[in-house]
Amino acid sequence: MKTIKSCLTDWSIDRILTITLNNASSNDNVINYLEIRTKDWKFIVPDNEFIHVRCCACIVNFLVRDGLKK
Repeated sequence: MKTIKSCLTDWSIDRILTITLNNASSNDNVINYLEIRTKDWKFIVPDNEFIHVRCCACIVNFLVRDGLKK
């Protein structure tokens, strides 16, 4: 988690609209960490409202796999 913030800082990225991740539950921890660490950045959407966008391909993949099981 700290590595992600460190990379953003090292690369001078100070504007985040969204971060697209797969649906692994461990990603929720990453997003929570980033929400806390970046809330004072001046170019963040208020309250990090859109920071976590679930990967549509992952969602479709889960739907298809579920459908194929049946």
